[in-house]
Order: sequence, then structure tokens, then C-alpha cells
Amino acid sequence: ITVGNGVNVNEFNKYKSTRVKNKFRIFWIGRKYDPVKGVKYLEQAVKEINDPKIVLDIAENIYGEEKIKRFKQADLFILPSLSEGLPLVLLEAMAAKLPVIATDVGDCRQLVEKANAGIIVKPGDVKALKEAILEMMKSTTNFGQNGYNFVKNNYTWEKVSEKVSRAIGLTMISSGTK
Repeated sequence: ITVGNGVNVNEFNKYKSTRVKNKFRIFWIGRKYDPVKGVKYLEQAVKEINDPKIVLDIAENIYGEEKIKRFKQADLFILPSLSEGLPLVLLEAMAAKLPVIATDVGDCRQLVEKANAGIIVKPGDVKALKEAILEMMKSTTNFGQNGYNFVKNNYTWEKVSEKVSRAIGLTMISSGTK
């Protein structure tokens, strides 16, 4: 049994989307100056697209309500990391009903594909990232709702705690104690 992160989906549901018409806001959050997070590739891709509609919102050190509100202002979440495990921020983006672009590292491909929540690109590939952004700007697929449904069905804290309980129960049975 794999036990991952959990998201309080109800907290995300408290806030309405506050997207701005005629703008396309791309959101990223994390440790900006950590090279493994791949922010430079995201910045380069947006620079090369050179579209005044695109607003790149890069955030560090925001939490709780402020973080959720920033997710809800966005049209797209991008995780351009060179390395990840099971990134909580990807689950949070899905809980915020955002379509996502993520790199093919850690569990990102598995999450995004199972959820049908967006596009996976090769890590460090500015051209692929640029093409994925352009594709998402014109996409009519409801990747955001797909991701939300996936997180709600698999990664709420209730679902994660059920997995933990099962894992503990299996361990106890296999060790002969109960």
C-alpha cells in the first residue's frame, strides 16, 4: 500500500476562482532559488512565448488562506521540477481545480495521467514546456475538474488515513499481533 500526502479539499472549496478575463495566469509555488525546482525553465518558456496575456505568478513562503487564494487566481499550475517524490503542491493545484503541467519526475506522471489533469513534459525541456503552455492556453478539456475529482476521491486526509489504517492493519496481521 502506498500512502501519500493528503489535501483538505474543503478548504479549497471555501474560495471561488478569481481569474481575470483576458489574462492567463500561470502559478508556481515553492523554493524559487533551489535549482532542482526548475523555475528557470518555466521563466524561460514564458519569456520565449512572449505573450502579454500571460502573467507568471511565482510565490514563496505563503501558506493557508493566502496560498489557496493564489491558486484560485490562476488559470494553470506548472511544476517544472527536476526531481520530486509525491508533490503535495500538485495535489493542492488539483484541489484548486487547476489544470497542470508537470515534469516526468517522481509520481508526477502517475498523478497527472491517472487524474487526466494536464500535460507531462520532460524535465529541463524549455521547448516542451513552451508547447505545453500554448496547448493549455487553447485547451477546452476540463483538466481542472478532472484533477479535483481525482484528489477528492483519492487524496483527502480521510482517504489517506484509511490507507494508513489499512497499512497498519496489514503490518499487525503479518507480524502475528492484533
